Amino acid sequence: MPGFEGLPKPGAGLDLLSKVVEQKPGIPAVILTAYDEVGKARDAVSIGARAYFVKGREQGLVELIQGILGKAV
Repeated sequence: MPGFEGLPKPGAGLDLLSKVVEQKPGIPAVILTAYDEVGKARDAVSIGARAYFVKGREQGLVELIQGILGKAV
């Protein structure tokens, strides 16, 4: 994922999450990534993400989003 300068940057998703949470505290952010990294998942949740899903293992993602939106499954 590119950083704010438009160039690929490791951790750009977490940088974006930080900016979004700074602008909209309490926003129900969910991270979907190609990387299965426990440390990054922990960082994302500590920054404000409600959940962290790895692509290909996103079972439960739809139910989580429906719950966030207050819709019955």
